[in-house]
Amino acid sequence: MMYPHSRPASACHELPSPEALKAKLAALPSTHMVRVLYAEHDRILAMLSEMGELVTRMQTSAELGSNGIARIHELAHLLIEAEPHHQREEDVLFPELEKQGLNGPPQAMSAEHVELRRLKHEIHDISASAVLDAGAKQQLARAARTLVNNLQLHIHKENEILYPLALSVITGDDAWNRLNAAADAIGPCPF
Repeated sequence: MMYPHSRPASACHELPSPEALKAKLAALPSTHMVRVLYAEHDRILAMLSEMGELVTRMQTSAELGSNGIARIHELAHLLIEAEPHHQREEDVLFPELEKQGLNGPPQAMSAEHVELRRLKHEIHDISASAVLDAGAKQQLARAARTLVNNLQLHIHKENEILYPLALSVITGDDAWNRLNAAADAIGPCPF
């Protein structure tokens, strides 16, 4: 994958094999920033899966019902509350990757965060009403489908490229201790 103003990741650094990455992650403490980011991704993916199922029900049946719309609203709220996850990436991990000469991937991920935030808030705002007309349901379904697809792809890129790169290029306990402390200062997601 190419990013603007950067060399391909493979030209700079080798990504670890899936087996090597799994072993590397298993060796990290559970409080390590990267392990926490992966764990949060797992929770976010579960929320996206549920949101996708609700949207499918809304699009294929005459009525999702106020409980379904309320659940979409609740999921959007939980996804908005994932802001500490993005802050730890944008304020801690991405700047460190840029110091290592990896500018394109963090910049691309930060730009995607902007659009993902917009979609989360759009879904939250539309679903605030338990009763929606057909136009509002279409708008909600379109925004939710876009969020589910885009955020799943975004997470895949971070899980498969960005985080493995971070584990490869950021070396030394001192660097990770500093990054972990900065991430801890931002705090966890509430879920």
